[in-house]
Amino acid sequence: MDPMREILSNTIFRKMLLGRIITNIGDSLYFIGAMWVVHELGGSPFFVGVALFLLQLPQTLQFLFGPLVDQWQLKRVFIGSQLLQGTVILIIPLAMLSETLSITLLLTIIPALSILNQVIYPAQNAALPLIVKDDQIVLANTLFSLSYRTSDIAFRALGGMIIAFFGTVTLFILDSVTFLITAMIFATISFPSKETNNANSEPANPVKKYKREISEGFGYVKRTALLYIVLCAIIGNFAFGISFALLPSFADLRGGAGIYGALLSALAAGMLLGSGIASLTDELPLGKTLIVLFSIGTVSWIGAFHTSSKEWMLVLFALAWVPIGTFSVFKQAMVQNTVPEGLLGRVSSTVQSASVIAYPVGALLGGALGELFGVISVLTISGLGFLGVVIMFAFQTRLRELPAPNQISKKEILFSKSD
Repeated sequence: MDPMREILSNTIFRKMLLGRIITNIGDSLYFIGAMWVVHELGGSPFFVGVALFLLQLPQTLQFLFGPLVDQWQLKRVFIGSQLLQGTVILIIPLAMLSETLSITLLLTIIPALSILNQVIYPAQNAALPLIVKDDQIVLANTLFSLSYRTSDIAFRALGGMIIAFFGTVTLFILDSVTFLITAMIFATISFPSKETNNANSEPANPVKKYKREISEGFGYVKRTALLYIVLCAIIGNFAFGISFALLPSFADLRGGAGIYGALLSALAAGMLLGSGIASLTDELPLGKTLIVLFSIGTVSWIGAFHTSSKEWMLVLFALAWVPIGTFSVFKQAMVQNTVPEGLLGRVSSTVQSASVIAYPVGALLGGALGELFGVISVLTISGLGFLGVVIMFAFQTRLRELPAPNQISKKEILFSKSD
């Protein structure tokens, strides 16, 4: 059977994919709405930087949820996370309608929602190997990524239009509805049972057990080439944090909320193309493929902020995000193909937490730098993050010599004593 038809014939996978698509539609609307309202209320790139810092900081704590996801029932995790987020998001439109929304309240809600959102990603990473075959992991991650980016393209652009024509209240209400719909879909799924690492030698003290499980996640990453993958992500995310803090101000210079939505849609289009490339290049050496893609990304990023044409600006900005889309798919596939099932939740959450740790710092710094040196100058310099990843892959033998993604095994990524 054709691999695409086979994986889409999997009812549990289809429902899980549909639910995550709908959730991502809500996330797309929420992101553009929240950042634009912060931009309007704060009137400064600094406050956008603070908002992004608070939005991303909880991701650095995702490793705390990994051991819990490895023990909790996946169905409860999926449903509960959606219902809680859908409820909290309603605070924003209610405060806007009662004219009590302030920058302080918004900057309180943003990290609260982000914390609630952290449990879903390790749960998803733990669920996929349970519902698809080993040789379908890359395709499954590609389909998730393609679906996310497709909805991002449409709904981030639509988010800008909703703000322009109907206001942000409508946007946030629609966001809340998407969480409710997704919870109802997840309620119809029966997830297979998963293996756990419960051994007779486990300490009876649950706090000690929890700490040990967190340590196991970090320990596994440190013993494998995943450590270098995380370092590359840290370099890139620091630069992206800087740039995202300045993007609303840059959009204001070029035309307002519509341009901001168009830039975010271009970003999603680039990620979509990168995700598709991941599926098409999974037979090629991973290290060398990413060196080429990130080199193209460096040039495209810098060019996007210096062209006078809005059309070329969007095209180049989209191309800059292609390597990020490819890298994201392959990073997830490496974790899911090489990590033991009972460790998946804590290892995937550890990789994510460590990968994004520099993003909130970059966002906070980006807002301040934009005030001091100008938006376009700082955006240009942030493109060096792409170049940093190229250098890392080119000069680190472990990364440069990574084989095709479908050939990477646990043995391939484990460090030897000589490393």
